[in-house]
Amino acid sequence: MRERPRESWEERRKAWNRRSPKGWRYSTYNAFRQVYERFKEQYLYRRYNHPTYKKRESTPYEAYRDDWNDRITGRKENRAHAG
Repeated sequence: MRERPRESWEERRKAWNRRSPKGWRYSTYNAFRQVYERFKEQYLYRRYNHPTYKKRESTPYEAYRDDWNDRITGRKENRAHAG
């Protein structure tokens, strides 16, 4: 489609039918275009769903480490001044 942007759906359908097995041929260009549009929506422009799991609690070590990193780097102070 990128190589021939001006090609009609009927020409694309005929080219598809010439190259495909008998079970995968289309009788109308509308059916061919509909299958293409469905494929494009499902696979090419797929939407990503963010995970819905809950964040686990930090272990005592992780809490200590994060607190220590924040104190050493001054991250919490920088966040307080930025907001």
